[in-house]
Amino acid sequence: MKKMFLSLLASTIFTSAVSAQTCQQPPSCESLGYTKSVDDCGDIEYLTCPFDSSKVYCSGGSGDGDTIELLFNITGSQSAQFTYGGGGIEVDCGNGKTVSGTTSGTGTVTCSWTSSGEYTVKLTGDFNYYGGSSIYPKQLIKLNKKDVYTMRNVCDASTVGTFPKLPSTLVDGTNLFHNCSGLTVNGYELPLGLHTADGMFYNADGLSGEIKLPPSLLNVSNMFSKAGGSFSIVGLENTRIEEARGMFSSSGITSVSGLPDTIWNAPYMFYECENLTAMPNLPIALSHADEMFYQCRNMTGTFNDLNQIPTYATDMFYRCSKLTGSVECCDEDCRSVYDDALSGSGVSLICEE
Repeated sequence: MKKMFLSLLASTIFTSAVSAQTCQQPPSCESLGYTKSVDDCGDIEYLTCPFDSSKVYCSGGSGDGDTIELLFNITGSQSAQFTYGGGGIEVDCGNGKTVSGTTSGTGTVTCSWTSSGEYTVKLTGDFNYYGGSSIYPKQLIKLNKKDVYTMRNVCDASTVGTFPKLPSTLVDGTNLFHNCSGLTVNGYELPLGLHTADGMFYNADGLSGEIKLPPSLLNVSNMFSKAGGSFSIVGLENTRIEEARGMFSSSGITSVSGLPDTIWNAPYMFYECENLTAMPNLPIALSHADEMFYQCRNMTGTFNDLNQIPTYATDMFYRCSKLTGSVECCDEDCRSVYDDALSGSGVSLICEE
């Protein structure tokens, strides 16, 4: 950098000595399109103005609210409705039309398209809305700003496009992509500080590839319940999750890298996950596992120790027909555990007395 500066300086001196030049006022950052600050752009990429480092350019972001961008793949005549809470919303439908609305409670706006194609839809607004409880605020879209901590209910069942990138500061994604059955993604990494994700991908069809979970994750009830597609989970074993009720129930999960040692309550965790291919190691702390692997018909693994079955385990491995192994079980109490937990599985019951 120092050599380049000296070279430029020498070139300037030489040029001024050879010929006189007319100086002109340089263009302003604003006239070149650098109209935003770094905070306005949030986590999206930006360019810095060469004349003023405080001025930047980015596609998206907003200084007046929060913005989410979705790519919509439209076939024929189609519309999508966006529900929002509190303040106002402005939606650039990507087809030259903008719709907006304001409300002190909740409201909806609709984008409509008449021609097939790809449309980039931008939703901008201040979506803080506290309805009934200050502990569980009903918040909608908050994206592309570094101080965004909570996001909820981004889209309804008719929304199509791709799952958007999330802000790095997100800690609460409760019901974030609930019913976003028209969105797709191939691989996804959740923010490192995400703490609460109850119902985050509930009924969100279109997940595929590897989904990476952060170590901070704690609250995950029904996080991927009914999530369609075919996806794998990595990083689960490094989380602090204690309760995982219905976390992947009836979803398209194919594999999980492991379970954290902290889990003690996991009923219905993998309920009817017929694409799950291998049983993860069970944590020692596990005590509640009713129907945990209920009808995981394609799950493989070997089971030889009844001590692995927790206290509450009714139908824990019901119809897990590819699960193999043998369990020594003779007395009435043992048979009761077997009947409740391993009913319909491929595990053999033996008695060597």
